[in-house]
Amino acid sequence: MANLGEVLKNLESAKVAERQEGLTGIRTAFSKPSFLRTFHLHEDGQTEDRNWILVFNALFTMVRLEKTEYAKSLTKRTQPKPAVVKRLTDAAKTIRWLVESAVTYLGKDAMGQVLHHLRDEIVLRMEILTPIALDYAKAIKCILGFKPHLEHISDGDWNRLLALAFNVVLRDPPRTILEDNMDWESESGDELTVLPGKREEEEEEEEEEEEEEEFPTQRKRKRGKSKTPSVSVRLKIRNSKNVGLIPVSLEQVEFVAILSILLTYAGAPILSPDNPQLPRAIFTRLQRFLKLYPADSSLLFDYLLALSAALDHLALNHVKDTQKFARSAWNYLIMLWNTKDKRIKEHLIIVIRSLLSYLTADFGLKSVRDSYDPAGALWKLYNTLEGEAAQRRGIEGLNLDSLRLDVSSKVTGDQTMEPFIAHTFRAGWPFDSGQALSWAVIETQADCAAKVFQI
Repeated sequence: MANLGEVLKNLESAKVAERQEGLTGIRTAFSKPSFLRTFHLHEDGQTEDRNWILVFNALFTMVRLEKTEYAKSLTKRTQPKPAVVKRLTDAAKTIRWLVESAVTYLGKDAMGQVLHHLRDEIVLRMEILTPIALDYAKAIKCILGFKPHLEHISDGDWNRLLALAFNVVLRDPPRTILEDNMDWESESGDELTVLPGKREEEEEEEEEEEEEEEFPTQRKRKRGKSKTPSVSVRLKIRNSKNVGLIPVSLEQVEFVAILSILLTYAGAPILSPDNPQLPRAIFTRLQRFLKLYPADSSLLFDYLLALSAALDHLALNHVKDTQKFARSAWNYLIMLWNTKDKRIKEHLIIVIRSLLSYLTADFGLKSVRDSYDPAGALWKLYNTLEGEAAQRRGIEGLNLDSLRLDVSSKVTGDQTMEPFIAHTFRAGWPFDSGQALSWAVIETQADCAAKVFQI
């Protein structure tokens, strides 16, 4: 313990060499599994969170010292020295490493202090501090990914972490609170639509690539055949105000995963009476995500998980906001169906089916009802799903071998008491996740046709 005390003292030293020596000492000490497992235990076997607090506080002091040196360069309007950036990055990496190693041993008090430091110190002068952002984001995700810690964070901490995650993903100032910027985006001003012939053009391009492999002498002629712009360029042409082509950073990938963890948590205080504006704030930000990233990206999978969880929490309790979201986000969600990743389509069809009934329902939103065309929106979805069967890499149809003929007593009218059961057939023994997706797509298409007929 005396040696560790000297290590902690070095971490808080004003001398660079001593701080680096302390950082090495932390790595050396906690690399031993036996020491890591017993560090927080008394001789009688009782836990002592104070030991972890002392260690992390020393590391936090070092980060602040290195951060001060980094900020001095910015004040002089010069680029920080590489050595300063490296020391700051190394300190952040050590904190992340220790969090990942000790996450199951940290008590509530230690976890709270670590989480507060990670959340607050990731920001410098109203911007994300790049040298430490990725490591701090991964450390936050590690803590929240351990369910006992997630269950013990306060409602206030949950809200602040949610705000930080949204701010990073949506490129807002990191200190923006959720109650700011809650206005709905225009539903018709910058509408993004599926361009005619898009699917056929994509398939032609894929077929040409395959033909080039078989007939290399035709390569030059094939490539010069069409001047049709690429998908990304076409998106930019149709909606010049959209910045969906902006690059996605590694920090954003981590924070959208944090977003999904926070929103999929069953005990999330989304419906807390202490914060009645929170549901609308979440919906408007989820809508802004689709306007900012209208095409498939590395953020999409976790975004859909977060969106689906938010709908589970809010759809029945905030029906008007849910309808506003459904109508404003519908075209963007349909556009995402063009992805070739079936894993994305599985979650996307869940979201679409959740929003389908809100698209045509009347909840007294007169201004929205008068200006919105639900039949057109439903027809757009129907046509998109109709083209799925023609896609070479589309979702496969229902296989007769995976179905079982059965006149079910569990179907009353159009309502079923269990999933994957129709009037005269149901899921059979080899019915897998791929067949479940095919069933959901066909069922959604049938629902679209029925609602269009009713309208």
